[in-house]
Amino acid sequence: MENKRQNYLDGLKAIACIGVFLTHFYGAFMNPQLSETVRYLGSDLLKVLLDGDFQIGIFCVISGYLAAKSAIKTPAALVKKSLGRYLRFSLPIFFICLVIFLIEKMLGFYNGEAGRTLGNSWFAGYYSTPHTVLDLFTSPFFKLWFMADDSFSGPFWMLCYMLLGSLLTYLGSFLMEKFPKIRLVIFLALAAAAFFIHYV
Repeated sequence: MENKRQNYLDGLKAIACIGVFLTHFYGAFMNPQLSETVRYLGSDLLKVLLDGDFQIGIFCVISGYLAAKSAIKTPAALVKKSLGRYLRFSLPIFFICLVIFLIEKMLGFYNGEAGRTLGNSWFAGYYSTPHTVLDLFTSPFFKLWFMADDSFSGPFWMLCYMLLGSLLTYLGSFLMEKFPKIRLVIFLALAAAAFFIHYV
């Protein structure tokens, strides 16, 4: 049952994806010279769809919910689960970084020119500094997780918070299994810690 795909979560993630797309579309292409149709996306009616923080929050809540379903009873299980989560995030990210690195070296990126054409400094800011081979390995396995490095891809900034949230959830699951009488105290302590961590 636990491995069965939950379609309602997939649907919720799809809605959040659309919201993230609209947020970035608006951020990249909105300027006074564009049509009323594009500027309409900034109206109060559609503010929720353009609230990127809200959409990212949906992803984080879903990630935490799925992580919380794991019952972790031993320190070894905690380490195994945490390391598995880290590798499950890091290895695909490495291959994404590799593709970006190869495109950068063979073709280059022209978002600087595009940003200047659109009058958008945010759009122009990425890939202004060339990546090195060392970056290719340190970013997906270290800098992304501990320094919120998003130099390879803008959306990567959120992944460190998702991983940290998962690790805190695993820790909470382990502590609640080990000390069932003080579950409320553990929950409140973790909630207080998460309060000071953006998006966790």
